[in-house]
Amino acid sequence: MLDAAKAILGFGMHGMITTNKQYIIYILGLLLLSFSEIAQAQERKALPVTNINSEFDELMPVVAPDGKTLYFVRTGHPENIGGANAGQDIWYSQKNIEDNEWQPPLNSGAPLNNIYNNAINSLSPDGQQVWLNNVYLPRNRMAPGLSYADKTSTGWAKPQAVTIQNFTPETGFLNCYQATDSILFLSVQTDTTYLEDIFICRRVGEKEWSVPKRLNNINTTGFEIAPVLAPDGRTLYFTSNGHGGFGDADILVSRRLDNTWLNWSEPVNLGAAVNTAGFDGYFTLDTNNGMAYFTRENEEENTDIYFIRLEEIAPASENITAALPAKAEPLPNTQLVIESDRTELNLPVLVFFEVNSVQLNPQAETTLQTLKEQLASSEKTLVIQGHADDTGTEPTNKILSEKRAKAVAAYLVLQGLPAASIRIQGFGSSQPVVPNQSARNRAKNRRVEIQIE
Repeated sequence: MLDAAKAILGFGMHGMITTNKQYIIYILGLLLLSFSEIAQAQERKALPVTNINSEFDELMPVVAPDGKTLYFVRTGHPENIGGANAGQDIWYSQKNIEDNEWQPPLNSGAPLNNIYNNAINSLSPDGQQVWLNNVYLPRNRMAPGLSYADKTSTGWAKPQAVTIQNFTPETGFLNCYQATDSILFLSVQTDTTYLEDIFICRRVGEKEWSVPKRLNNINTTGFEIAPVLAPDGRTLYFTSNGHGGFGDADILVSRRLDNTWLNWSEPVNLGAAVNTAGFDGYFTLDTNNGMAYFTRENEEENTDIYFIRLEEIAPASENITAALPAKAEPLPNTQLVIESDRTELNLPVLVFFEVNSVQLNPQAETTLQTLKEQLASSEKTLVIQGHADDTGTEPTNKILSEKRAKAVAAYLVLQGLPAASIRIQGFGSSQPVVPNQSARNRAKNRRVEIQIE
């Protein structure tokens, strides 16, 4: 089944403190996932996704950034283009807002699907572009490589080839993940082991990427596939059969150590909450709804799509369960000292973002640990508010501020806070703490505020 889960994707036909009447404002940025404790979650359980799985193979789930659409690959289905014996097709399901369940899926159709093997690797952060397996050629032909397609008012545009310097795949398994606007993860067969390793490429032009560079501490003599980067910009999930674990292939997590993007911490297995004796892989995050999805081999040796709540993977902790208010109002500046048996935290805590960035300054990690201790026994509510300076247009700043808020929320969910207890807001550049009259002032306005009431 392991080989099948990979081979069918290749080119060809088969192949988230107690005070009284006071508000506490935490100003901080995106915080890193403390993933070293993830493997403690040994008794939790992942469940198959309702309405998605069938007697056929379903794999490679990808959730749209808004959390409302689930894309996946289906093999052997009679409604695939070309029929059951043709290549795999891209299918999708939309979430029913009334019951929060995925609706019965539909075939994506042309131009993303044809009689060959088709698969979505990832979506761009704004959801307006998909990255696809293989190169779409004229006259309905295909070649090894990668393509992208832009979203239009009527669907998806015709896929276009991705150009990577000094990289010409000839055959075999290949997939990718667009981590940021300028960083691309690539999993491809190597000349030495003929198994897949994970590389990064940097954008060098509007439609061109640099020569791939291999990640350190990630790759083994086995295969490493399906890279996915968390919203913190530092936590990488991937699938491998070369790090040991529970069985055929497992899902692991590692943390980026520096800004070269090449150096990573020793990978940690996600544990029995996710991994089994069979094939487990293609991990993907839905931080809007506090979920993770992945592929798992079933008893019939086919693959199905499973989900697990993110707090089921994160270390056990006392969760904040109070409901959030329907609307959060801006609060006055406050400076308080929170006392506990272990530490004192002076507020506000200030952590800033670089221009156009949603990534955290690593110095905030110490603050995170103190914050986590305080939140463990809290019954207060959280409203996470993102802000931007006045660089760029207001629509762009609104989106950027929302992404900063989502990134912080995602980290808190990954730490074990239920997504239902968190509400996010993005204010763009409409609520500066100081006038945007200098570079120094603008830096003070690029922030996230976690509001606790």
